[in-house]
Amino acid sequence: MAAEVAPTWGGDEWEREQWSRVESALCVITSGGEIVGSESMACREEVYRLVEDVCVEGMGDRLYERVARLMFGAAEAKARALGQERGDLLSAVAAAWRAQASQTRAIEAACLYLDRAYARTQPGMPGLWEVGTAAFRSALKAEPGLEAAVHSALGQACAAEREGGEIDADSARECCRMLAALRLYEEFERSVVREARDAYAAECRRLASLDSGDAAADA
Repeated sequence: MAAEVAPTWGGDEWEREQWSRVESALCVITSGGEIVGSESMACREEVYRLVEDVCVEGMGDRLYERVARLMFGAAEAKARALGQERGDLLSAVAAAWRAQASQTRAIEAACLYLDRAYARTQPGMPGLWEVGTAAFRSALKAEPGLEAAVHSALGQACAAEREGGEIDADSARECCRMLAALRLYEEFERSVVREARDAYAAECRRLASLDSGDAAADA
């Protein structure tokens, strides 16, 4: 997709300067911050105008590539951090997904002109929300063992709840929403259904053996 094509900026100094200013604002967002301060609204409006100016000058394609690459890089950083998580994985994944969604919405708002006037007018080109989702999906699958670990942690939560244990239901639900948004839920659902079926089958066998033992004792 366009996000994976190296941008070519040529020698246009104005274009580079515009991108530098946009990039600075977007990096604040992807690092978990906000464009804040007494002039925060003015700053957001400035970013919007910078993006609009670049698009009006016919440079929307290269700006799109730059923004998409930045979003992919930010998602990869989140996935690397999750891959090193040694605590509550579901809580960490849920927090990372919430941050990803929030930051993607903020980038989409800042680059609204790029999203509406350029990306969504190109056949087959994903909008910025779709780019953010694709970035997180790609990063989750690329980080060694992370997707399997998320499935395993969710499966354990389902098993614990089935047995009457306490779980972090909010984090589990958020992770399920994430898998659905990333089009990864069906595979997890199949494994959960299979594990539940096996668990209930084992419980049925256990109860049947108890009944057989009681019957033998009565005889």
